Amino acid sequence: MNSKPIGKILSINRYPVKSFAGESLNSVRLEAYGLYGDRSHSFVDESKEGWMRYVTARQIPKMLSYKAELPEPGTQLSDLEYSQVKITCPDGRIEQWNEQLLRETGSR
Repeated sequence: MNSKPIGKILSINRYPVKSFAGESLNSVRLEAYGLYGDRSHSFVDESKEGWMRYVTARQIPKMLSYKAELPEPGTQLSDLEYSQVKITCPDGRIEQWNEQLLRETGSR
């Protein structure tokens, strides 16, 4: 079976937190659902159901000024380590995924 190239990957970006800026990667593990860790975290409005429960930058534009990254490529990751997402705040502070971050972004 012959295969022809149909394109060229120029960059790979992953967004560990829905509606936050993401990270540029040189390589990433592919899973059946897509890039490993892509949108593994999100803000949820528990008073809503379905897709409407996800809080996005449409409601809180400030979310786009935060950057999310998972541990360095090449690190052996497990689903349990998703909680180790690193957040760079607009003022340069580094935070973890926690309640303080939820309050700061206005998502709680």
